[in-house]
Amino acid sequence: WAARLRPALYGLAIDAIIIAMLLVAQRRTQLGLRVLSRRVQGEGDARFPRPRFLGNGNIEDFEKVAAELEEIRRADKTDAVTGLPGPSETRNMLLLYSEVAALEGARLSACVADLDHFKLINDTHGHAAGDEVLRQLCDRVKGVLDSGHPIGRWGGDEFLLLFPRTELSAARALAEEVRSAVASSPFELADGTNLRLTVTLGVASASGIGLDANRLFMAAD
Repeated sequence: WAARLRPALYGLAIDAIIIAMLLVAQRRTQLGLRVLSRRVQGEGDARFPRPRFLGNGNIEDFEKVAAELEEIRRADKTDAVTGLPGPSETRNMLLLYSEVAALEGARLSACVADLDHFKLINDTHGHAAGDEVLRQLCDRVKGVLDSGHPIGRWGGDEFLLLFPRTELSAARALAEEVRSAVASSPFELADGTNLRLTVTLGVASASGIGLDANRLFMAAD
């Protein structure tokens, strides 16, 4: 009996050691892939934990670093000023919707919106006022569009609006509603200043297997 049990126990112990080693290796690999993907996207090393990222082999170290990396990833996906998807996430959004439209053979319309003379607002009233204007701009855009029309901040005062399965004429009509909503009433700053602002929008549309995200954006821009 002992001769049969002892090898089985040894086998279980070895299996347990191998599984533990694989779990550590898998976590280390996952973390490495996350960092690698961020670096491929042009992020600097300063955004990541320093050499302790490699840890000392303890699961607790890896879990702590993984949590920190996840927090960085969430912050990168969301624009801090407007709460919309940030620039990198907005580009991913455009690629995803373009791929889906191409696979379905469906139409995708895109709108690029620029707030006019935004630099002058920052120079005259300060960047805090500029941020407030951007937030109010987003509120007005959201008031026109529904949840089926994704919005993201492309960068600066430039925003991307997507209209899945929407013909060019309908997309232009929605863009005109956005333009009208922005110009209809003044933007009020914290100091009581009222600013009448306008927005310039460009719309483009494409469909079919050859739909290209970059060309669609450039056409709208």
